[in-house]
Amino acid sequence: MKLMKSILSAIMVVALSLSVTSCLDDESNAAWGSEFVKVNTENVPITFTNSSGVELIPSSSILSVDSECDMAIVNYQYNKDKANENPLNIVMISEPYYFPLSNIENLSVAEEANASIMTLSPEYYDGVYYTGQFFDRKTLILPIQYKYKEYSSSTEQKNEMNAHSFVLVYDPDNCISGGTLNLELRHVIDESYDDIERTSDAMNFFAFDISAALNGSTITKVSISANENASSDDLGVTKRYDYDYNFN
Repeated sequence: MKLMKSILSAIMVVALSLSVTSCLDDESNAAWGSEFVKVNTENVPITFTNSSGVELIPSSSILSVDSECDMAIVNYQYNKDKANENPLNIVMISEPYYFPLSNIENLSVAEEANASIMTLSPEYYDGVYYTGQFFDRKTLILPIQYKYKEYSSSTEQKNEMNAHSFVLVYDPDNCISGGTLNLELRHVIDESYDDIERTSDAMNFFAFDISAALNGSTITKVSISANENASSDDLGVTKRYDYDYNFN
């Protein structure tokens, strides 16, 4: 199974880093971290905030990021004697893997899906699977695997990847039932790129702000339906994924 190399390197590098020399001055106090973070683009240099509210400050300044770099996976070292500090100074051991954070869309205005995904639970190593998870009470991160076309031209490849969008949709009149928030994930391909045969597998993370659907309600689970097809991007069958919600 072919996955995007940038994803695998971003996540697996922490395991590899355990066998290399520490980037910290005091190697005996070196500890490693790997986690999802929010990107504080309003700060210059840019910093990160993890799900516990700790601000992470890289030793090498990051002065800017591209648009739609709202979230990231970061792999880093820090001094374990200072693990409880906030902010926490860190040394990056790989480039961050950035991904977007989007608002969910109202059913009345959301575009219809014209393509399937492959799965919301892709395998990345010998029976170990990615799964969706909450970053905080309003932010859900989903690993979306889907079909794409490979190009030798970097410009064509960028255009192909930008043609895919993923929209999480809610019905404001009928989205919560029995403590479950029901949402639908839609894969939309720009119509200019719709009539293309896609045979390669991609996997990217996408984050969604579900607060508009929550609207102050008490729930115990989020259930997402998605149209899946493992062999092509043609519309296939609907599958549902459930995620426990433990923020009440």
